[in-house]
Amino acid sequence: MVKSKTRISYSENGAKENVHMESFNGRFKTENGDLFWDQDDLESLKQVVDERVRYYNHERRHSAIGYIAPIEYLKKKGLITL
Repeated sequence: MVKSKTRISYSENGAKENVHMESFNGRFKTENGDLFWDQDDLESLKQVVDERVRYYNHERRHSAIGYIAPIEYLKKKGLITL
C-alpha cells in the first residue's frame, strides 16, 4: 500500500460523519503529503507529523478565525492559558 500510495478513509459515512475532522485531515494531508512520503521509517514519520501538528496549531494562520493561529484564538477566548 505504501509503494502504491493508496489512500485510506476510516469514516463509515464519508465526510458527512465529522466534517471538521475530515476537513482537517484532507488539508493536513494535502499540505504535508510530500513530507510524509519522504520518510523512511515510522519513527521519522511520527516526528514529522508531530512537528507539523505543532506548526498547524501554534504558527499557521487560519482564515476562519481571523488569520491567527488556533492557540492564539483559544487564548483570546479565554479557553486556555499557556
